[in-house]
Amino acid sequence: MYQKASIHERIKHQAVMTGLIIHKAAQVVGDDVNQEQLKGVLEVLGTRELTGQDPDQGVWARTQDAVAALRCVFEGLTK
Repeated sequence: MYQKASIHERIKHQAVMTGLIIHKAAQVVGDDVNQEQLKGVLEVLGTRELTGQDPDQGVWARTQDAVAALRCVFEGLTK
């Protein structure tokens, strides 16, 4: 139970921080920042920081990403 509560708190914190980043980016450019654009930037920067390389953004890589996301959803539903 503790682990689930802890994970929930981290997810909530991450969501708040992401919202703040989107808000600050919108202030800088004076326009609405598309969340999909921000996700793409975070994906590239995070992958570069962890591996020193750009992420694979091909069709097969996107398919694997979608399968992994669905797997997490189904695992969450069964626990």
